[in-house]
Amino acid sequence: MITADPLSARRPLLFRSGFVKRHLCLFLGLACLLIGCHRGKDAPFLLQEGKGWAGGLSLGDSGEEVVRRLGKPPKQQEEKAWRYYDYDFAEIMIEVKTGKVASILLRRNWRTASGVAEGDFVEKIQETYGHIPYRPPILSYPQQGVSFVLAPGEVAGAEGSKRPGWRAIWVRIYKPER
Repeated sequence: MITADPLSARRPLLFRSGFVKRHLCLFLGLACLLIGCHRGKDAPFLLQEGKGWAGGLSLGDSGEEVVRRLGKPPKQQEEKAWRYYDYDFAEIMIEVKTGKVASILLRRNWRTASGVAEGDFVEKIQETYGHIPYRPPILSYPQQGVSFVLAPGEVAGAEGSKRPGWRAIWVRIYKPER
């Protein structure tokens, strides 16, 4: 093999002229794919209101798809028109008639696409989705396909004071009402 640089044949492949340039896009693309597709252990589940959870399940997915992605549910219950797959962190509600996912409830480590997250107070939810009358423990926005289950908590006030308030602990997404 004749080369312009007689030492280049002895260099490791990575350091040969042009190798890095030719393969840099491939390496960067793979790295982005791996980082982008991996939800870190502590990263919240991202919910898209009225659609599903990013990288997880979508409303309208089949019950078989739920089991394929999440495994056999530890608890399963059926009541009239609904079948519930109860995982520790989530409850998936399936319409028996169609066999499709009708709603997804997440119990921990979640965030909506609009920016509301587990532990946020009612004031933030209402700033995000709109001020509506509600009766704890539920705050629902049916036109947007999202409901929050609330629990009592303390809201920090002026100068270190605290007052009672309501925090979002669970979130349920479903098809929006039109």
